[in-house]
Amino acid sequence: MSTELNQTAKKINVLVVIDTEHIKVIYPIPSQDKTKPTPVDCNSQFIIISGSPKIISGSETSKLQLPAKPGDNVSFRCTSSYANSVDAAIIYRMPLQENHVFECISFQPNFVTRNCAISDPEQPDGQAIKYKSITSVSYESKVSRVGTENLRFYIALYTLADDGNTQNLFGYFSWDIAITLQLDH
Repeated sequence: MSTELNQTAKKINVLVVIDTEHIKVIYPIPSQDKTKPTPVDCNSQFIIISGSPKIISGSETSKLQLPAKPGDNVSFRCTSSYANSVDAAIIYRMPLQENHVFECISFQPNFVTRNCAISDPEQPDGQAIKYKSITSVSYESKVSRVGTENLRFYIALYTLADDGNTQNLFGYFSWDIAITLQLDH
């Protein structure tokens, strides 16, 4: 890859927020087999994107169009609408379905551990912070060409246990999305 392309490559961050309450109501008996997840509709997710100057379209979460070019990095993260504190939604696999718009056949997990700022529960206003070591994961790939790629998210959903402190596996789910990457004019 040329130096010029490296200097202009951008990082597009996609956060998928899962509506776990919707999933639990619509799919009350999900798959317990991670190799055969229960497919969910596109009404169970919300998408937030940063790092892109504009979203070309994408109000429907089964189709997303982004301005991108070869060499750009696309990174997906997932959380529940509870920020994984009550219910947790965790991506465990993201294979591509056909067109190879991205450099690999499956988005690769990237684990990062950082000392993150959190509110100090001993302070009444929540303004004081302390640091906690947190490991997060994103699934990443580089764009190899513009075009449309179909990919599948595999998501494990955990719900709050009766003890009010731990989370138990509720089930495994999958969701298909078509991502069109096109040059920004």
